[in-house]
Amino acid sequence: MRLKRAATWFFFWIAAVNCRAPLVATGPLLPLIVRDLHLSATVGGTLTALPLLVMGASSIPAGVAVDRAGPRVVLILAQLGLAAFGGLRGLAPGPGVFLLAVAFLGGAIGISQPALARMAASIAPRATTATAVYANGFVIGAFLASVLSATVLVRWAGPTGWRGVMGMWALLGLGAGAGWLALPLPNPRRATARLQSGWWQALKLPGLWPYAIVFASQSAIFYGLATWLPTYYVQYGWSVAAASWPNTLMSLASIPGPWVATALARRWGGSRLPMLAFGALTFLGVVGFWLVPAWGLLWSTFPGLGTSGALTLGLAAPADLAPTERVGVVAGVLLAIGYLGAVPGALVVGGLRDLTGGFAAGLAYLAVIGVVFVAASWAVPRSAPREEAVGAP
Repeated sequence: MRLKRAATWFFFWIAAVNCRAPLVATGPLLPLIVRDLHLSATVGGTLTALPLLVMGASSIPAGVAVDRAGPRVVLILAQLGLAAFGGLRGLAPGPGVFLLAVAFLGGAIGISQPALARMAASIAPRATTATAVYANGFVIGAFLASVLSATVLVRWAGPTGWRGVMGMWALLGLGAGAGWLALPLPNPRRATARLQSGWWQALKLPGLWPYAIVFASQSAIFYGLATWLPTYYVQYGWSVAAASWPNTLMSLASIPGPWVATALARRWGGSRLPMLAFGALTFLGVVGFWLVPAWGLLWSTFPGLGTSGALTLGLAAPADLAPTERVGVVAGVLLAIGYLGAVPGALVVGGLRDLTGGFAAGLAYLAVIGVVFVAASWAVPRSAPREEAVGAP
């Protein structure tokens, strides 16, 4: 029984790692991808913006499917899809196939996340604790992708270069999907027909929109920085390997974020004050990159902690706002708003890079999003996250 529970938690965490690592790996490898596929900076930004768009578009139908079929079935299909489409990127002969693979990769991630939110509300007596675990998987996935992709893995890949690295990350999805196939979990508690209908009703839930705007803001900043910081610092004069360090430290600083967020929400009686603190940290980091780029290794720690803390509180929100049987669809709605709102982040930074020849305007744009992050945090509900006992998955 203990072994089965440990395996459930392990593959729960691995699935979360797999929702971030293959996508974040694009940033450190972007200078190589752009050179090999002859991409403009605008198209380079699309490599992050496009999957975010598809993630947002797929989140609501995924949430409905999770509440009807259960999270395990959806998670298996999504993780295997991550393996297939993540690996296809490495086989792409040109930009068209690469962008298509990236779009489907975003769809697989978008389908996985409502399933993880519903699973978090099902496998633990405290949904916020389970949310912290899979939020930790997100940040560890981003950290590993940032640390390994442009240094260790690209050397292991040898002559296949960045294409081989894409194949290596695809193996993670294959392992996660196989793990959930092997776990003999019982059928989850499903929503009734009444609860399954009317996903649009989630839009009226008190507190949903502030959480969604914060989620969109932190996602836009995180993916904007994760995509362009390596290229920014290559342009600044650093080597490709050295230019991956700001991303690496940003991801390293994000590791304690889920636990810090959970502790602060309990100590401060809710999510509002922690959200404000995380928003301020993120804003200061972006302004630092913009105005004092030489201190990039310092500035990278600010949005690392800030975005991961806000991510955790946002991911915990559906379990606080809705009954267990509706967590999947509410998570889908929140993620749809959040990721669709995040689409302009990396895309606009890339477009401004093409227009101006530099990254100052793009970083100023991300700083404005940081102001929105802080402002929306004021409207986050004061009450502490609800922690209720729930059934097994």
